[in-house]
Formats: sequence, structure tokens, C-alpha cells
Amino acid sequence: MPHAITQDQVKLYFEEAGSGTPILFLHEFAADYTNWEPQMRYFSRGHRCIAYSARGYTPSDVPPSADDYTYKHFYTDAIAVLDHLNIAKAHFVGL
Repeated sequence: MPHAITQDQVKLYFEEAGSGTPILFLHEFAADYTNWEPQMRYFSRGHRCIAYSARGYTPSDVPPSADDYTYKHFYTDAIAVLDHLNIAKAHFVGL
């Protein structure tokens, strides 16, 4: 299973499809990477699409401490996925 590793060593599961300009899909509370499947299928025709499960949502790691879930982690985790894939910039789509 593909994982990106964050600065605080949390493993984030991701899937990708297609090629071209990157689009990173960020899911909402109580969802996971699978919620973006229709958009991934459509946009992967002309873009490199990446969706990941945020920390706390399997199959990504579920850290035990409440301190591991902050707004800072929300954006640094997205950057960790892009860095892992050697993507310098991307479009972000989220809920």
C-alpha cells in the first residue's frame, strides 16, 4: 500500500490515477479517500489525481493523542503527500 510519511512520522495512505497537471483531493470530516472516486475517475483523463486518507482515517495511521490533530497538521499532511510524490505545485480540491 502506498504511504507518504509526515514530519511527525504519521503514515498517510494515498491513491493516484492519470497524468498531467496534479490535483490533490482533500476529504471532509467522517469520510476518506474513497469519497473522491467519481472525481478521480473523471479528472484522471487529463490530470494526475491524488486522494489520500487524512490522519485518523484508515488505512492511514490513527495517532492516539488529540495533539496530533490540528489545523497545522491538515496543511502539512497535504504537503507531505505532495513532497512524497515530488510534486512542486498542484490544484487542491476539498470539502
